[in-house]
Amino acid sequence: MVGCSLLLAGIVRAAPVPVAPVLVPLIGPIVGITLDSAGNGWAWTDRALLRVENGTWQSSYPPLSPRLVIARVVVTAQGQEGCAIGNLETPGGGWAPRLLRWRQGLWQVVSAGIPADGAMTDLALSADGRSGWISLINPAQALSLHDGRWVPVAPPDPGGFYNLAISPNGRLGWAVGPSAAGYTLYRLAGQRWLAVAPVWLPPEPLLPERLATIRLTADDAGNGWLLANDAGDSGVGSGVPRLLLMRLRANQPPQPLTVTLPSAPGAVVSLEDLTVDNSGRGWLAGRTLQPIPPKTPYTLRPLVLLRVTGEVLTEVDPASTGAPPGLGSSNRLASNGDGTHTWLATSTSIFQFGALTELDEAWPHAAPAAAPPLAGAGQCFTRVPHCLRGVFARYWLAHGGLEQFGFPLTPEVWEAPAGKHLLVQYTERARLEYHPENRPPYDVQLGLLGNAVADIRAHEIPFQPAVAHGGPGFQWSPATQHNIGPPFLAYWQSHGGVPVFGLPRSEAFDEQSATDGKVYRVQYFERVRLEYHPENMGTRYEFLRGLLGVDWFKQTYGYTP
Repeated sequence: MVGCSLLLAGIVRAAPVPVAPVLVPLIGPIVGITLDSAGNGWAWTDRALLRVENGTWQSSYPPLSPRLVIARVVVTAQGQEGCAIGNLETPGGGWAPRLLRWRQGLWQVVSAGIPADGAMTDLALSADGRSGWISLINPAQALSLHDGRWVPVAPPDPGGFYNLAISPNGRLGWAVGPSAAGYTLYRLAGQRWLAVAPVWLPPEPLLPERLATIRLTADDAGNGWLLANDAGDSGVGSGVPRLLLMRLRANQPPQPLTVTLPSAPGAVVSLEDLTVDNSGRGWLAGRTLQPIPPKTPYTLRPLVLLRVTGEVLTEVDPASTGAPPGLGSSNRLASNGDGTHTWLATSTSIFQFGALTELDEAWPHAAPAAAPPLAGAGQCFTRVPHCLRGVFARYWLAHGGLEQFGFPLTPEVWEAPAGKHLLVQYTERARLEYHPENRPPYDVQLGLLGNAVADIRAHEIPFQPAVAHGGPGFQWSPATQHNIGPPFLAYWQSHGGVPVFGLPRSEAFDEQSATDGKVYRVQYFERVRLEYHPENMGTRYEFLRGLLGVDWFKQTYGYTP
């Protein structure tokens, strides 16, 4: 349970009205977006929220009070809970920090453990919502989430932190705070923040109000990105922004990178936001500042999109992604954990309108090498262009067909899982592998896609080793240290057991489907993800394999075939 649920001192029910995904009147520009694993979440201005859900967004509404200035909103990976921080304008002209919690369609005010003074600047939560940090300034304070409670922790610098990012597992992270030299980068190791290096040494003092952007990211390995620029052409600065982009690594000095645009060599670029998924792929968004005077905040600037792949930056034509050409003053980005959903907010504070767009993929992809068709009778379909042939068709039909495997995603292709060269074929729910060295029926096996997912999510509680349940109706696997019990054990035993599904790689738990947004009871095995559908009780659809074929192909090649 997310720790911002301690003491509820007021409730505001969300009642958005769906509208078409076109330009929307705003109370100021969109300043941030947050997404869960299914691609749903929130965008926000400094005064109001917009709900992003099922590929569209819903009209804005204030979470608490028109006097609340929102600083950050974060949702957990499962999307059922989240938090928001902000600062409430007080009658005397000061600020009062506020923490809110999102759960079951409600924004709830949290008061326990929250300081009475200071201004909240940033919030970071782990993917499961069990650990997190909040930073405040004036006076500088930090709050750490422990066992569902926010605990005060002295910040390492008297100036406090302006920005935070922690890894999905909550154990590592990065922060930026002011110092006499400009700004200092900090690294989180366990519960300690350690100063790493100065990250900005301006020729003159850089005031906090001149910073248009500081963005940080962190992954489970402790790597991340830092993006910063000053106010530039927003009307506060000199008209030419100072830009800093750094690659952050846990055990190496920060590495500055230079951004160039092949489409506009020599142009001044203002980068405004950065997002990456758990595998290090993502986007940079900003504007090209045309060298045509006068430079004013009223001038609309062309949108710039750069694809991030590791440390390689590739310019992408915004039109190829479905993004609008740009509105001028603010561009914000967010991706979900596996990168299957990325939203872009483009808005202007001058004309008070903006657009929210889910980006299409528009970058070159690797593709699996084509393999010769398998010999033997096949199974073809009118809905997809690919057929199942020979031993793959035999296995598909013998083990549940369309209901259990879905349609083929690819023809026969070559892959090298675990370094072994194999002929494989992806279906929606599995990867079929041909092992000619084995006698039938073991010449066809399902790929270990469940293992691949479980290894990535090892930091999450359902995937961590469990003790033997010991009760009736449960079976414990000492090899993987997980239990199989109701409702999956009987189905697992009667439909193939270890040879078909593999051993359990997680406990049974509730998970939101990326396909329909509903929550199902699931359990990951070495080869599959089983889903329990009680609405289909007594039919052959009561238990289904999850769409691991789609998920893993996307993870491997960066697109959905």
